[in-house]
Amino acid sequence: MSINAEDPRPPSRQLAASLRTAIRTGELTSGSKLPAIRRLAEQYGVAVGTAQAAMDILRSEGLVQAVSGRGTFVRSRPDSTSSASLMPAEYDVLVSRVEYLDTAVKELSDRLARLETERNA
Repeated sequence: MSINAEDPRPPSRQLAASLRTAIRTGELTSGSKLPAIRRLAEQYGVAVGTAQAAMDILRSEGLVQAVSGRGTFVRSRPDSTSSASLMPAEYDVLVSRVEYLDTAVKELSDRLARLETERNA
């Protein structure tokens, strides 16, 4: 498992998407213990902080739950208030598209700012 350097999404989003897909497809089932943050970082070739950010994303979506002293587990039931429970099948695709568009808009905005700076110089 690795992060795709060509993917415009940040590595933490790519890792979260990979784990989200594993949860949705049943590869990681309800109650499954996820690897420790350091292990995830090693598996995906990312920094520990990046792996932690990915877990924070999944936790905010209600897909995983951290149990103090035991680890992080796939939730048995998605949190009813989470965005993950609102769009089950299409959620991953929509998140990927929004992240891609967000990155594209930022790149275009940066490009425009550079062009305006060059024009005014």
